[in-house]
Amino acid sequence: MSDDWFFEPNPFAAETIRAGVEPFVFPPGITSQSLWTKFAEGGWLGQIVGPHGSGKTTLVRTLLQHPPWSKVLAEVYVCKARSCKLVECRAAAEGDSFCKVVKGCLRTRGGKLIVIDGAEQIPMMVRSMILALAMLRGIKLLVTSHKEFRHFSTLLHLKPTFPLAWELVSARLERARQWRAACGLPGVDLNEDVVRVIFEKHRGNIREMLFELYDIYESLSKGQQVI
Repeated sequence: MSDDWFFEPNPFAAETIRAGVEPFVFPPGITSQSLWTKFAEGGWLGQIVGPHGSGKTTLVRTLLQHPPWSKVLAEVYVCKARSCKLVECRAAAEGDSFCKVVKGCLRTRGGKLIVIDGAEQIPMMVRSMILALAMLRGIKLLVTSHKEFRHFSTLLHLKPTFPLAWELVSARLERARQWRAACGLPGVDLNEDVVRVIFEKHRGNIREMLFELYDIYESLSKGQQVI
């Protein structure tokens, strides 16, 4: 088969690691319904907490695609340093100041869901304004953060473990193995101990671990040894 016509997808390619591309893997006993119930019991003020790369954004996007979350009109704000992007109806708008979230709360009627992804980026005074408006106007407010905030019920505290990381890697390898088998190629295996070392190197940041596995998989698929 000519190399010009042959392209093998890498299961650790960047476009497959973006938040929300893969569905969130719920821990045992946790479902979208149980998180919604906890959200309601907390007065519709909820937070999802976890370190970088732990799956917070993926969890939010998974929730919004499943009932009862999907039945609520929602505005999603993705916050980064000094800016905040509104993602509404799954279409991204231009970045703007954090005041965009406040304006969103001012024009929002009760019952609507506002999601703030990366709430720790918002200055404390602005966060206080958003919280006060949400409580005053009956807005359902869900935030993700690296740390817990007062007044919010913690729906889930994400703590990545190696068994979870290995489960995600194994699922990606199995899909790649099926693709290679269809092309008459042998499967590519990653040593569990190698994956564990990379997981620990990135201190549980699953996203960064998956990024690093790209080059290792590329080398193995070409028959090269990986030390």
